[in-house]
Amino acid sequence: MLPAFRYLEQVHSRPTDVLEASGLTALDMTDHQRRIPQPQANAFLRQGALATGDPLFALRSSQAFDRGNLSLGQVLISVQPTGAEAFKRASRFASLQLDALTLHLGRSGKKAVCSLAVLGAPIRPGPMAEYILGLLVSLGREVVIPDLRITHLEFAHRSMAPLEDYAAILPHRLRFQASRTAAVFSDSNPDAPLRTADPVLAELLEEQANLRLATLPVGRNIRQRTASWLQFRLGQGPVGIRDAADAFHMSERTLRRRLGDNGITYSALLDAARRTHCMELIVDPNLNLDEISVALGFSTTSSLRRAFHRWVGVNPREYRRGLR
Repeated sequence: MLPAFRYLEQVHSRPTDVLEASGLTALDMTDHQRRIPQPQANAFLRQGALATGDPLFALRSSQAFDRGNLSLGQVLISVQPTGAEAFKRASRFASLQLDALTLHLGRSGKKAVCSLAVLGAPIRPGPMAEYILGLLVSLGREVVIPDLRITHLEFAHRSMAPLEDYAAILPHRLRFQASRTAAVFSDSNPDAPLRTADPVLAELLEEQANLRLATLPVGRNIRQRTASWLQFRLGQGPVGIRDAADAFHMSERTLRRRLGDNGITYSALLDAARRTHCMELIVDPNLNLDEISVALGFSTTSSLRRAFHRWVGVNPREYRRGLR
């Protein structure tokens, strides 16, 4: 998240206020040994958009990085001998960037497809998807393969601004509400040497990356795992406790007990995830309340209205009027 923080420092006079609102500190952003949990990372991108008044803050910040802001994993990718080796390292060490992030390189006809997922689902919320995919594209184009020919990008969420605003940032065709988060690009020679290749540095950095990967918590706190699962599951499928338990390969009773040991209930985590996602959707004037209800997993729009009033103190329509 360092590129996003550095960009925020350039465009906002009080970046520490945004960090505090996200439950973060400057050290969290600048210490490469730290990995920011998904909820705080999402909160930071959301708060950055609010503070700057820019709905595309996340995407814009992904294009503003320089070599001084690259993380260990990103530098490791850039010094590989070939594009094929760079992708192998990107896939192996993706989770150093974002918990449970996976990259997969496949084919669609004559084109190559690099798809990204978190916990097996397309990346969302929207700001995180745009930041991660934008960063991948920027890293590939500016640092690794200058002539990388991207045909289009795919996002699982709705667009958060007019398409011409996106075009001013990324010169690629964009598809929203797709079934995946992915970059699609024309064939290039994966074995062509990279201009930034450095075999000695690559060996040293890979050793460090392997050590960091080995020290990551394998069995994360069940509270964090459940919160992350809910964040990426909402709008993709059922979010009952049985569904979560099945995803974690445990019984519903065991999940309830382990959450209780962490001082939280499943219903409280679900409510928090719904609130976070709702506050992102409610600002989109193209979405009606029925659509938001479905995206949040509510059975009726009335349930959404009651929950929204409990979260914010006003009903959704009043809140939207205040945004105009």
